[in-house]
Amino acid sequence: AVAYEVFRAAPDQYDLLITDKTMRGMNGFELVAAVRRIRPELPVMILTGFSDAQDPTHVQRLGIQELVMKPILLPDIAAKIRRLLHLDAVHNPHTQPDEKNYRAS
Repeated sequence: AVAYEVFRAAPDQYDLLITDKTMRGMNGFELVAAVRRIRPELPVMILTGFSDAQDPTHVQRLGIQELVMKPILLPDIAAKIRRLLHLDAVHNPHTQPDEKNYRAS
């Protein structure tokens, strides 16, 4: 709930939401749903250590672009962040950002 209050105070200050599925007070899916009411276009990545969190219908309905299983290596999460922020073209001039970059993994 604290994360949502911080976001709600200045929603335009964020380019990406990265959250864990399991948190106290409000789980990651609840946070995404609340954030979507304010910033529906904000890219979202959820980290989870639980395979039961991989309900593709639920993930798709919330508009989550990346569902990432933990543990994750730093280069892997960095690549996912670049993709979500359409920065992969900056690091690789042969890659153009497009709708194929949005996917749950």
